[in-house]
Amino acid sequence: MDAQSIGNSYYKRAQNYILQEDWSNATLELRDGIVVCPKRSDFHVLLGHVYLKRKLPTMAKIHFRQALKLNPQDDTALQYLAKIGA
Repeated sequence: MDAQSIGNSYYKRAQNYILQEDWSNATLELRDGIVVCPKRSDFHVLLGHVYLKRKLPTMAKIHFRQALKLNPQDDTALQYLAKIGA
């Protein structure tokens, strides 16, 4: 199994945890996924979203900004940063 497939597994598990509002496990899955696929902006955007749900806006901003470093055209990251005033 390649890194991309492993990363996709982490991402899907994180999405399932988010649907269950299990923010702690979603955070763990996304952080592990970032280790496997550090250049995927979507991991950082989703982790930023989870940090907002956990009421950790500073951590959210860090990950939204990292997503934009990886993909300057990431509309979702731009929208979140505008929404939280960063």
